[in-house]
Amino acid sequence: MKSKPIFLIMTDSVALPRGVRDSQVFWEETYIHKLKKHYSQYEVISVSIGGASIKDLRSQFKYYSCLRPKLVLIQCGIVDAFPRAFGKIELEIIKKARLLRFTKPFVAGLRKIRQHHYADPREFERCLKELNDVFQPKSFYSLSILPANKEYESKANGVTENINLYNAILSEHSLSIDLSNIPEEGIMPDHHHINSLGHSFIFSEIVKSIKH
Repeated sequence: MKSKPIFLIMTDSVALPRGVRDSQVFWEETYIHKLKKHYSQYEVISVSIGGASIKDLRSQFKYYSCLRPKLVLIQCGIVDAFPRAFGKIELEIIKKARLLRFTKPFVAGLRKIRQHHYADPREFERCLKELNDVFQPKSFYSLSILPANKEYESKANGVTENINLYNAILSEHSLSIDLSNIPEEGIMPDHHHINSLGHSFIFSEIVKSIKH
C-alpha cells in the first residue's frame, strides 16, 4: 500500500485543547483535529509545544526532517512578539531566588523599557528560513499572529506594533494565512488563545488557503 504524503503542522499552545476560565476547548473542537479529518489524503502529523518560542520549535526540526513533508503549516510568534521585562534565564534566577513578588510592581515599566523578546525579529526570520531549508516542502504555510485588541495593548504596551512586525516576517518567508478578521469573541480572555469559535474560524481559513 502506497504511503500517504505528509502534512506537518508545528505550533505553540494556540492550537491545543485547553480550559481557561469559562472557555473550554476539547480535542475534537481544535482546528488540528478538524484538519486531520478534512485532509484524509494526507498523513497529518502535528507537533505542539505549550509556550513555545520559534526556537523551541526549531529544536524539533532534526526529529521530523526525515518525514520529508509535502506541506508544512506553522503557527507561532506571539511568544516571541510579546514584549517582556526579563529573558528566560533572568526569570528563572528571579524565581529561584524567590524574588518574583518583589519584581512584580516593576514589570510593566521594565517591559516598556526593555522590550525583551525570546526570539528577536532577526532570529525569528532565521528560524523560518531554516525551517524551509530543512523540510523543503512543496508549500510552506504559516498562520498570522492574532490581532491585539485595546485591552491587550493596554496591558502590554507595544504588543500591536510587534505583532505587525512579526506578521510581516511571516508573510515574507511563507504563505501566510491572514487571521486578522477572526471574531473577537473567538479569542479567549487571555487575548491570545482561542475557543471553539476561534478554532472553527482558523480551520475555515486554512481550508480556503490550502488547495492541495
